[in-house]
Amino acid sequence: MKFSLFPKETSLYESEFDILELIEILKENTLNGMLSSTNYQTNKKFIGSIEQESFKIISSAKKTSLFCVFEGQKANVGKQISIVKKFHPIFRNLFILWFVSILIVILFPPFEPNEIIEIFLFVSFATILRYVLIKVLFDTAKTEGIKRLSDLLKLSEIK
Repeated sequence: MKFSLFPKETSLYESEFDILELIEILKENTLNGMLSSTNYQTNKKFIGSIEQESFKIISSAKKTSLFCVFEGQKANVGKQISIVKKFHPIFRNLFILWFVSILIVILFPPFEPNEIIEIFLFVSFATILRYVLIKVLFDTAKTEGIKRLSDLLKLSEIK
């Protein structure tokens, strides 16, 4: 298994519906908005944008659901759809900004440096934060979102 700081998975699914029906069902159940529009109270299942043969959405379930973005498009065969599950780009950028900021403070400390302890604390904190943000929150959002998509669109994963 390849290590990636920010996960991205692509899976192939088969639906009971053809792509046009699938897109119509998604349009009915998606609040049209930006992927950062999570403050809206909605009875729709997803938030995002739906195109003719593709979509880019997040689940509207609860606060952790915004960590995972689902990008889907029609696959080449019949009623198959390819879905990419990836870490939300806004949180990726915030994590990188935080990492660089702390690294700058360590490299150019405003006080008497104790580099070994600082580096150890930084690496430990970054590892814990990455685990919490990416493993726990992303995996929870991915699982909930795929369950909602599968229930709504009658999807079954092709192994």
